[in-house]
Amino acid sequence: DTVTVDSNTIAPLVEARADHQPAQISVVLLRENEQTRIASLFAPDGNDVVQPYFQNTVRRGAEQEYELYSVPVDAQVALAGRWQANVERPEGGPVTLVTLSRSRLRLSLQAPVAQRDDDDSTLRYVPVGRPLLLTSGAQVARPRKVLEAVSTPFVYSWVTGMSPMAQVIAPQPGEALALRDDGIGLDASAQDGRYTALHPPFTQPGDYTLQVEMPTRTEQPIHIDKLYTVRVADLPTMTIRMPPTAATLPVNQPFEALIELPGRADFQVDEVVFPLATVERPDGALDPLQIAPTGDGRYRFSYNPSFSGAYTLRFGAEVRGRGPMGSVRYIDYAEAQAAVPEAVPTIAISGAFTDTLTYDRRGALNIPLAINSQANTAEKLTIELVGIEGGEVVPNELLASPNEIGQRTVTVRLPPDVRPDEGQLQLRISSPQRRVIVAGEQIGVPFTAPPSLLLPMLLLLAILGGGGFYGYRRWKKQRVRAMLMPHTPRRLT
Repeated sequence: DTVTVDSNTIAPLVEARADHQPAQISVVLLRENEQTRIASLFAPDGNDVVQPYFQNTVRRGAEQEYELYSVPVDAQVALAGRWQANVERPEGGPVTLVTLSRSRLRLSLQAPVAQRDDDDSTLRYVPVGRPLLLTSGAQVARPRKVLEAVSTPFVYSWVTGMSPMAQVIAPQPGEALALRDDGIGLDASAQDGRYTALHPPFTQPGDYTLQVEMPTRTEQPIHIDKLYTVRVADLPTMTIRMPPTAATLPVNQPFEALIELPGRADFQVDEVVFPLATVERPDGALDPLQIAPTGDGRYRFSYNPSFSGAYTLRFGAEVRGRGPMGSVRYIDYAEAQAAVPEAVPTIAISGAFTDTLTYDRRGALNIPLAINSQANTAEKLTIELVGIEGGEVVPNELLASPNEIGQRTVTVRLPPDVRPDEGQLQLRISSPQRRVIVAGEQIGVPFTAPPSLLLPMLLLLAILGGGGFYGYRRWKKQRVRAMLMPHTPRRLT
């Protein structure tokens, strides 16, 4: 990009980012005459590469219209950081420079697919009306070892930890998209150096210019980017045939589905492979799909949903074929949805008693209940008394703890006018929000009245009366015996 600075002073020129991995920095001065020149060009480490002792490593070129300095890695100065320049101009005023950077990053675009494997700059095709699957990355060459021959091919490795951006810039600028390498959604493998995004469908055929910038978008004059031509055309696309019950699949039961991608009268499909075939589970994890051809442009796959929730199936089909434009290859992207309904948990409630219960003299009947909850959350239950007018249940609500297994006790208070010697009442238990299934929602409770106190009182009176009569007779006998015995005078001492 061009940079405008003030002449006859040391001015900031450009900030070369370290993650750009610069291999060469070039600065071009645009001038009107030879009196305007670069007097100093300071590298980030403070070295002035215009000085004579850099003449063997720093390349200089000069014409009447421009002056050029190219600083390669061999110059042994820092390339990453802030560059500064002092441009001498007799008349003063601003001057214009062009900054160029050669990066070690080797950008490439894997999707949409190129027409030739050995040429990343070739035309890319995408079907009209379909989303554009974007997969891009950058490689960096490993430096050759000292003893390795010059003919030894470079070994490239993918660069991770970047935040690439992609944008359609022509014929009209589109939305900038961030490409991700996190193993979520479209990205099949995290931290593998391949970054993925999905561009909205192109509704009109034609040629579009796509810009990919790495390692991220920056406002600095130096950009590491690459331009690609994407041709949107009328091409065959795939149809995914899911089972009719795809929205209500049972858990742990495999289902089968078909992908149809046949040719047309004006386009012959020669080969189809699936570089992308994944299922995004409800927990966000990705499961791969194995796709097998069945003939006549059909492909079969199966999947076993392991738990409830929504599933997203994603397919990227790389097609090779021949049409009016000749032999082409392209990637068609499509999605399908499936779901396993959420299982409704059950709370089983039953009476924790075997004998008939007895209410006390105040009409309170204590009822023990056994609870077995399969819900993973706390659930509120309401309890109603059925069949007894004016009675009440205390408490009339229970909060069952997650996965609770235990016993609770509720009390039914019978009204004074409804306290029979024996009877049966009903407890109705329900979930007010219908979040759970209540097993045993109606419980029958047989009960009896407390025993009467009249008979025990009569028995007590009989016992007390019999004991008193027996004591009286004994006392009377002792009195008569004492009267009949002769009187014995006491001896005086």
